[in-house]
Amino acid sequence: MNKDRFKLLTISRVVLFLSLVSCSNELIINMPKGPAGDSAYEVWVKAVEDGEIDWNEATDRPGFFRYLKGDKGDPGPNGKSAYDQWVDDVKSAAGLDNPHTPEADRWPADETDMDDFYRYLMGEDGAPGAPGTPGSGGGTPGPAGLSAYELWKADVANGLDNPHTPQEDEWPKNKTDMADFYEYLTGDTGSQGVPGLSAYDDWQKWIDGGGDPKWIEGTDPDDFFRYLKGKDGEDGIDGVNGLDGPGGMDGLDGKTAYDLWKDAVALGLADPHNPGRDWPKDKIAMNDFYRYMTGKDGADGLSAYGQWVLDVRSEEGLDNPHNPGAKWPVNQVTLLDFWHYLRGEDGEDGRDGVVPPSPGEEGGDNKPVPGKANVIAL
Repeated sequence: MNKDRFKLLTISRVVLFLSLVSCSNELIINMPKGPAGDSAYEVWVKAVEDGEIDWNEATDRPGFFRYLKGDKGDPGPNGKSAYDQWVDDVKSAAGLDNPHTPEADRWPADETDMDDFYRYLMGEDGAPGAPGTPGSGGGTPGPAGLSAYELWKADVANGLDNPHTPQEDEWPKNKTDMADFYEYLTGDTGSQGVPGLSAYDDWQKWIDGGGDPKWIEGTDPDDFFRYLKGKDGEDGIDGVNGLDGPGGMDGLDGKTAYDLWKDAVALGLADPHNPGRDWPKDKIAMNDFYRYMTGKDGADGLSAYGQWVLDVRSEEGLDNPHNPGAKWPVNQVTLLDFWHYLRGEDGEDGRDGVVPPSPGEEGGDNKPVPGKANVIAL
């Protein structure tokens, strides 16, 4: 008798027992009463002793449950528990039959918490069966066999390994209700899911999909920060006041990263906090810009600021937009340094005012001419 066949036989007996005790119809069996049959545990012990099952550990009750449970397998790829699968079936279009009213309706789609799940599994109490006809031969009724749940409770009282922490402790003796039994049988938690996209990854996907046709540069992290930052013009230096000349004009300011971001929102910019949607066109205040720049919560996700810190501290470093030809200092990575990095440079110098020509020289002294009309400046 191999291990899989024995497990199948044991599970079949448990299912048959649960089906009989939950049945609402009467079942009358007229046959002689024989001696008490062996329990699943006793059949297993005998098979081990006869060499039909290869088992080198103890044959006590804990050993029996370890045999049934088997070795711990490798973590599955985000598998669903029996409870999660049940919830999906209840909420599916086909629904799930209600075992307590099988001819009436489906299980209610709004009754899907853990208590509802256990109530679905336990079933209703069956009606008492009619007494059987006494058998011939003088046999006496055998004792009622224990269910798998009752065997488990007895083993917990005697000390049973905790399958969720097998090398540390035993299953708590005060956790023996039906919900604890199902928790004992439940597998371990699946592995961590796939992390969400960072602001950079979302931007790269948007650009690759033709989100901004005007952008003709690359899509690496340096390109991402250039796209966000823009380049301000240098501030103009006030011109020297000429004599009665017009004042110099200030240089034109370049667009800031904030202005470029507003333009992109007007054209349709993906919302990094709500994948599949564009950023609301009426949310373009400075606070909205900073909120856009902040990365959304996600497993191991990086904000734009966090990505910038990694790029600054990387082996290649990051170009300093305020000092062409040099890299941004690796020790200047605070949030204030980040905004300083994004801020543009000064605009070009303004033009000097026009200097007026020199005034004429002072005239000489004039003397009145006798007999003539003379004009004298006062």
